[in-house]
Amino acid sequence: MKKGFKHSLETRKKMSETHRGKKLSLETRRKISGAMSGEKCYWFGRTREKSPHWNGGSKIHNGYILICQGSGRYREEHRIIAEKALGRLLRKDEIVHHINGIKDDNRNSNLLICTKSYHQQLHRKMEARERALREAHHEPAYA
Repeated sequence: MKKGFKHSLETRKKMSETHRGKKLSLETRRKISGAMSGEKCYWFGRTREKSPHWNGGSKIHNGYILICQGSGRYREEHRIIAEKALGRLLRKDEIVHHINGIKDDNRNSNLLICTKSYHQQLHRKMEARERALREAHHEPAYA
């Protein structure tokens, strides 16, 4: 919320109804009063380490661990680890493959740097092997 911002009458009524009948501490009442009058929001400017929601700069997306690189930019942890092991940045045609298939297992021994085409070959071979094992055990294929 920007400094000097004032809530609409409708929003102020909703905020008032939300807290009606509740016993609030003096500090909370001051914060609510300040928000209603357009004072600077309590959480305004609380970013990164200052925020109570800060988790150390990492998050998980699609099973991969992402690390904050500053300015809200996140990178995949397995790529950072592979680059440190190589001593250089990965090229655009290089993929980091998780050998055991577990996306958040970023140990050096579980990471394989390969080209996109070799990575596709690996996955095709792995799928063929799994299919053969299912057929050998007469298990139904799951999508």
